[in-house]
Amino acid sequence: MFRYEVGIPHPETQFLDYVGFCWNSYKCSIPDEKTAMSIEATTFMLDLINNIGKRTQILDLGSGWTSAALRLYQKYVDPTVNITSVGTDTFWMIKTLEYLECIRVGIGKVLMWDQLLEDDSQFDIIVLDIDSTTKRHLYFNHVVDKIKDGATIIFDDMHKTTLRANLHAILISHFTFRWIEGVKTRDEYGRYACAAMDVRRKSNAD
Repeated sequence: MFRYEVGIPHPETQFLDYVGFCWNSYKCSIPDEKTAMSIEATTFMLDLINNIGKRTQILDLGSGWTSAALRLYQKYVDPTVNITSVGTDTFWMIKTLEYLECIRVGIGKVLMWDQLLEDDSQFDIIVLDIDSTTKRHLYFNHVVDKIKDGATIIFDDMHKTTLRANLHAILISHFTFRWIEGVKTRDEYGRYACAAMDVRRKSNAD
């Protein structure tokens, strides 16, 4: 578990404090802070990534705050991870790139959705926070072939019962997995994140 200390945040010794500092600056730069993953869910995401063992390929589905948080992790905690961020809106993608430059993290691989579909990479960590919650399961259905065996998938906005049901249906159809409830990440708006761990493709016999 990361240390979470009170005081002026130093990115290397007080990592989560520094992430919180950046999150506060980020939410002030966007019209509606509810479009960004909460700091509670962000902490959940980063702790999971830090504790699941060696993982190198992260797919960030939904450019924005998660793109920043993951690159902060890459810069100050584990520089061996590779991050691919994917967006659906050009204007929002430009805003994301501007913020990444502002906090002085690597931009790395940033794609539009159509570019991802042409990419044959596979990933062992997927963060799903793309587009509206009514459409998100459709995007997830398109990336099931990009998920490595043993992967971890982090889902935001699991308070949305229809989204939760749709995502569960896709998971159960294709994979075995261990589900982690993240209700402790519930924020002031009632949002929370969950995760599917040790995600493995079902055999034909299953």
